[in-house]
Amino acid sequence: IRKIGNKILAKFASILLQTKIVDLASGMRIISKKKYKTLLPLSDELDFTVKMTLKCAAKKMKMAEIPITYDERKGDSKLSATKHGYMFFKTILHITRDYDPLRIFLPLSLFFIISGILWAIHLLIRRIFLGLSMEITNGLIIVGVWIIFGFQIFFFGVIADLIVSKNN
Repeated sequence: IRKIGNKILAKFASILLQTKIVDLASGMRIISKKKYKTLLPLSDELDFTVKMTLKCAAKKMKMAEIPITYDERKGDSKLSATKHGYMFFKTILHITRDYDPLRIFLPLSLFFIISGILWAIHLLIRRIFLGLSMEITNGLIIVGVWIIFGFQIFFFGVIADLIVSKNN
């Protein structure tokens, strides 16, 4: 389960940060002291290597992954698939939000806007062919709120992107 989770999270991080990441959780990293200092602060938790890898990717630092082999762990692992998987997922979202917020906010806003438009079309087709009126009025109000929410998410992302670009 951990290997599958690692592959899924690595693929998710790769898409969001536009950098190929094969092994998100491997602790094997080599980085110069000067570049390391630009990554601070890092975590004291198990997501230390995840944060370091993601910050390197977000800052477009040159990075290479060299596959390693290791023996199967004997005894119980301290890594919880659910607890730490969720921690790694949140870390991916936080790093993406901090370095390229539109990669999160744009797809989310488009989801609400497009689904709202499709819902409105559906309601209008039902109005034309079934003659429903009261249900359509209530539905269009909800659709309007849905679409406005999508635009709010988009503009929030634009503002976040402006703040990030101003700080970099």
